[in-house]
Amino acid sequence: MVRHKFMSCLNDLRSKENSQNNRASIVSLIMGMKFFRVKMHPIEDFVKCFTFLQELGQYYLEVKEIEIKHVLSDLFVEILLPVAAVARQEVNIPALKTFVENLYPTSLELASKKKHIPALFPLVTCLLCVGTKSFFLNNWTNFLSICLSHLKNRTSKVALVSLQSLSCILWVYIVRIKGEKHTETQTKLHTIINSLFPKNQKIILPKDAPINIFVRIIQFIAHRINVGICAFLLIAHGLQQKEGEPPMPQQCIGAGGVGGGFRQAVIKRSFHGTNLNEALGSLLGIQSYLVPVRRAFEHILRQLDTQVCRTMMLPKQEVTQKEFDELMTADRKPKLDLLKTCVACIPRLLPIDMTKQEILEILAKVCLHVDEDVRKMAQQAMANLIVELPAYRVKTIQVFIQFIQKNVADTSPHQLDSCLKTLFHLLNNWKLALQKDGAVTPNMAEKSALYEAEGFALVMLCSCRLITRRLSVHILRKCRALSNLIQSATYDQTSKNSNDSRELCCIDILDRSVPIILKYLLPILPLSERVR
Repeated sequence: MVRHKFMSCLNDLRSKENSQNNRASIVSLIMGMKFFRVKMHPIEDFVKCFTFLQELGQYYLEVKEIEIKHVLSDLFVEILLPVAAVARQEVNIPALKTFVENLYPTSLELASKKKHIPALFPLVTCLLCVGTKSFFLNNWTNFLSICLSHLKNRTSKVALVSLQSLSCILWVYIVRIKGEKHTETQTKLHTIINSLFPKNQKIILPKDAPINIFVRIIQFIAHRINVGICAFLLIAHGLQQKEGEPPMPQQCIGAGGVGGGFRQAVIKRSFHGTNLNEALGSLLGIQSYLVPVRRAFEHILRQLDTQVCRTMMLPKQEVTQKEFDELMTADRKPKLDLLKTCVACIPRLLPIDMTKQEILEILAKVCLHVDEDVRKMAQQAMANLIVELPAYRVKTIQVFIQFIQKNVADTSPHQLDSCLKTLFHLLNNWKLALQKDGAVTPNMAEKSALYEAEGFALVMLCSCRLITRRLSVHILRKCRALSNLIQSATYDQTSKNSNDSRELCCIDILDRSVPIILKYLLPILPLSERVR
């Protein structure tokens, strides 16, 4: 209905005299379609939408008036951008392929002319982004060179639109296309980085571009993200400690390993400390940078979750060194290094739009990673959350127990024992945190997490494996110690000294039941088991 009405009005206006008023009417009509969106499903609706866009595309190719060509370009960008963000297999549908192939050559030719750059660069970008993999790889290098050449353009609008186009096509290249051969991909990425951050210069290009665009670009490149996160935390650490200007990096000029080791220790210290929230960011004067950095941190974690977390969890048996080396491909290694950096800086830096549940689930997955160093760092990150952020204590225990129940089978003893040790470690850190706080009136809701831990330990106490049962007993005892601390902060001194007021824990009931159970069990046990 809308399509037929629009085309009818457009054809009617095109049949009239080519006057300024008529051109203005055509422009207004086209702008009225800016809310039109492509229906991705079902496939029939998707095809109909691009059949309509092909008709408009034909008019775009035929029309001579610059203002109409530009407004059509803007309309296509408005419609194609949402498609580019989600399209995967849809790029192979003939209706979309035809549309892209018809418009791209003319659009690229026009984009080479200065007067068309602001309007045509976004269109060329969108056409590349919704093109097939082969179409993209065959054409993006040429457009990439054009974008890089305009980063130094004196017209700030031209430089900015070039940077925005660059960020979009780079996302498609890295995220959707997954790059090319390792060497070719690295060469292109180095070319982009050297253009944005010229060597031996303090400037970035373009000079006046918003920082969030650079953050998004760096976000796609693992090595650079690693450096960026470390540098940001180091700057925040220096501001918080009021260190002044950074010291000279003496290890760069032959000072041996001493200076380097000292500086590395400073970098590691910058990962710890008070959570960088809005209040602290405002106090340190980095609030305008903190929000985009935390938002980028969220996107980084989500990407790493799919690429090197879920796909590299421990199998049922422990991984041999040979199997580990096979998993550690050239593509995965920088991402794994980045994962280590991201895990290490939690809770100093937290993603801005991730729920506690999502953050903790990612850390729980990493606790079962094939890389031992990453596993230890994730365990320590969860322990740090418990110690430094009281709001995370209950959720950390609950989410980790739920993760074990859903993802770790009792047929995987190595994984199960590792998770039980981690749970004990988390409970122990909770106890230390309460003692450090002086057990100042914790919320009674914290007991719900202890009840879950006790229930889980009781189930694990039924295991046929001795080490699993021992770990379960340790968890039950730790739950009792925590419960006593919580009660000591909840009740007054009189109630605390009364034996009747103390709530019994599971381990108390089990301990009381042991003599009765032994009385009935010992006579029927073989002598060898009695001694044990």
